[in-house]
Amino acid sequence: MAGCASVPPGAATLAEQLGTGIQRNQSETEKIIHSLADVERAVLNEKWDSLYADVELRYVSKRKLASNALKQEDRRKIAANAAAVRENLLKDIANVEGALIASSQKNSKQLVDMTTEIQRYLLSLQNLDESKTKLNALVQGVTGVDVQQLSGMVTKKLSGVSDGLQ
Repeated sequence: MAGCASVPPGAATLAEQLGTGIQRNQSETEKIIHSLADVERAVLNEKWDSLYADVELRYVSKRKLASNALKQEDRRKIAANAAAVRENLLKDIANVEGALIASSQKNSKQLVDMTTEIQRYLLSLQNLDESKTKLNALVQGVTGVDVQQLSGMVTKKLSGVSDGLQ
């Protein structure tokens, strides 16, 4: 029991505060990721006219038509192609947004698990080597969250999107 006296009396409270801080950080990280995705969606909306014009230009050039000779059916096909490109980009943004949030949540869970493991060690004074091994395994599971994956996504994809249009 002499070892138990060395556990600081506020250790559990500190661990709880750390857990709260991790949760708060996770919430803020998710807000940033959502905001970056919203920026990309806004960029896509701003570039709609340009996207539509690009699809129309490709459509006209592939069919060797004059743009003033487009029929209503041609305009429907152009609009459908442009809308399909937009929807694919929106799906891509949502996929990256979801993947970044999932990665961030995984990291936060790893940090909470590490805090729990440290708290267990302090409260039970289990074998230090065993705790170090568990903590090292948890630390290895923490990965980076690269929000740059969202930044400029629409602009990059729009630059090469027209190649596969019908």
